[in-house]
Amino acid sequence: MPRPFCFSRLLASIVQSKLGSTLMRHLRTILAISVCLAASVVAAAQNLSQSKPTQISIQPVIRLRAGVEAWPLVASPKTDAERRINATLKLLNRELAHSLQECDESARQSDLDENDSPKKSTRARGVWDRKVRVTMRGPVLLSMVANDEVFCGGAHPDSDTTAMVFDLGTGKRVDWQTYFSEPLEGPSDTMSDGGIENGLVIPALREMSLLSAVPDCRTAFVEDQSYLIWPDAKRGVLIALPVDLPHVVAACADQISLTPEKALALGFTAPLIDAIQQAHREYIHTK
Repeated sequence: MPRPFCFSRLLASIVQSKLGSTLMRHLRTILAISVCLAASVVAAAQNLSQSKPTQISIQPVIRLRAGVEAWPLVASPKTDAERRINATLKLLNRELAHSLQECDESARQSDLDENDSPKKSTRARGVWDRKVRVTMRGPVLLSMVANDEVFCGGAHPDSDTTAMVFDLGTGKRVDWQTYFSEPLEGPSDTMSDGGIENGLVIPALREMSLLSAVPDCRTAFVEDQSYLIWPDAKRGVLIALPVDLPHVVAACADQISLTPEKALALGFTAPLIDAIQQAHREYIHTK
């Protein structure tokens, strides 16, 4: 930011005050300081008011039925990337609606099998609870996380966490390799809503899980343990969640919060961390 011209007058005035050491010159110096400070405050306020927000608008979350939240869409998409994101989210919502129908049918069939009766099932539908939250909406990335609790009949209910992280420049799912300094491995797994979720294998994350795990959980994390990754603008961190744990040790899947310092040490790049920190500052500014 250019130095206001009044600083040159201020410096000259200070020099004069040292040379002349009269009361009038000291008063002029004090006046010059006051004028410069006022000008600097006004300039800073103007810069802040003129800065453009980097966050995009998201439509309110809608429910496919009671307790089941769909992926929210980008509001009034302005770019091809945003329109591509909406196309993907609409497809996933259709797949989710289809999965709900299949769950209901499976629950009814399971009820008939358990009762060993040809009569109509008393269970109208399966149990599906789904919460979706937007964890970052720019710059660079759009991130949403869904938590599902599902029971469609059978021995036990299932839990699922899905992270949808989009590159706002391309509209595609983020390629984490772009934001990581070392080669990454990423096995694929099918999500509850029919999409494809990619976990990352980062050995240092497994070491963190082992260090914080209670003794009964230390055997839960396999050597090539994969993790979901998503940014959290509210907290200014990256979140890592171990996935694909056996059902009997699913409770061992504790989230790891990666501060900027920890994320950089693991190998995540500075541009990614800077974007999350900017989103964090904007989140705080809007509250």
